[in-house]
Amino acid sequence: MDNALVSVIIPVYNVSEYIERSVNSLLNQTCQNIEIILINDGSTDNSGEVCRTLRDKYPEKIVFIEQKNSGVSAARNAGLDIARGEYIVFVDADDWVSEDYVEKLYSALIANNADMATCGFFFWYSEENQQKSIRPNPGSYTKEEFYKTMLLRQVPLWATIYKSSIIKQNQVRFDTLLRRMEDGCFVADYTACCETFIVIPEYLYFYYQREGSAMNSVHKSTLLGVERSAYIYNKLENTYNRSGVDKSIYEHQFTSKWVSFIPNTAVGIIQKHNKLTRKEKIDFIKQSIVVSDIKHKLNTREISKCSLLEKTLVRWTMKERIGLILLYAHTFNFLRKIKRILKG
Repeated sequence: MDNALVSVIIPVYNVSEYIERSVNSLLNQTCQNIEIILINDGSTDNSGEVCRTLRDKYPEKIVFIEQKNSGVSAARNAGLDIARGEYIVFVDADDWVSEDYVEKLYSALIANNADMATCGFFFWYSEENQQKSIRPNPGSYTKEEFYKTMLLRQVPLWATIYKSSIIKQNQVRFDTLLRRMEDGCFVADYTACCETFIVIPEYLYFYYQREGSAMNSVHKSTLLGVERSAYIYNKLENTYNRSGVDKSIYEHQFTSKWVSFIPNTAVGIIQKHNKLTRKEKIDFIKQSIVVSDIKHKLNTREISKCSLLEKTLVRWTMKERIGLILLYAHTFNFLRKIKRILKG
């Protein structure tokens, strides 16, 4: 590697027992020209103290800042504000990386003259339970190839290296209105500004699946959640539209998302953890139609290529046939349960 500095941005919130493992995996990198930026987002445990101790022990490597609790998006933005590196990687404070994580991502980026490089990762539940994943398949991609392959899936924020120049020139930031999917929206904004992508076959990032983590927590349907979901889909679609990629590659995927938006909301609120009465469920779906502005969105979609079921769901949504939508949701959940049983 040459002397290019890589900034590692780590938001910290109530993860005091994990921070040291994460930081140590970075201190032991084969690439030593890195700065580690720890942002304590108003933790109520002793995370701040752990961060200060690490900073005092490794002042030449670690930068530490504190802010009042403002969310992970604001924390990462604060890291971007002070990052000095030509390249950026993001690591979550309860995760860790292999010793050649930075070197291999950086080398792949430079060797392929790419704008973004990503690697495989482990979902780490325990020593005995680990699951591998790479998105998409390893290889080099043009922008159009990348969009065709990924469609609406996103490269993980934290298994990827970014160019600071692209982030700064295009003012790519994390959306502080979001408490979920903020990472996917950032990646979408960034990729819209890129032309070439590289995916390497190595599994270099360890995503720790702990109890109580955001990915493991149950998302309870709320009207705010419905409104935020609609906001996310709008944001992603607008980003794709700015990418310059032919809309035919992704347009139907967004259409399917909007077509199933209210039925999927119904699927969520009939789960066991939601103790709503039938009247409350009906009222919730009616209000969801309003806050999502779904009728306007469906009026602007081309649904001629949709399936018969999708066209039926559109009709039920537009005419507010809430009873039929709830029947669909119960049927969907029943069939999903049967599928799980058959799978063992």
